[in-house]
Amino acid sequence: MDKMKVGIIAATGYVGVKLIRLLSNHSDVEISALGANLFIDEYINDIYSNLGENYKIKCMENEKVIDNCDFLFMALPHGVSEKFVIDVLKKKESCGF
Repeated sequence: MDKMKVGIIAATGYVGVKLIRLLSNHSDVEISALGANLFIDEYINDIYSNLGENYKIKCMENEKVIDNCDFLFMALPHGVSEKFVIDVLKKKESCGF
């Protein structure tokens, strides 16, 4: 069975890092995309050195994560996730998605 490709939006926050640690322990999961607004193009293990070398994944803009995964976790602040999803879906629809 192929691994599930998972993305995390707001991966550099407290909840995002917890999700990285939890999901990396699942053998059927591949973390394929990490979203961040402040650390774009930086490796997550450079931001949080305690994660170690096994977490060498580059962060990208939150909006791009959705194109690089099959499943999505959101670690945005309360009330922000709904607006984010609505905005992303509107952009996708305008592009013929």
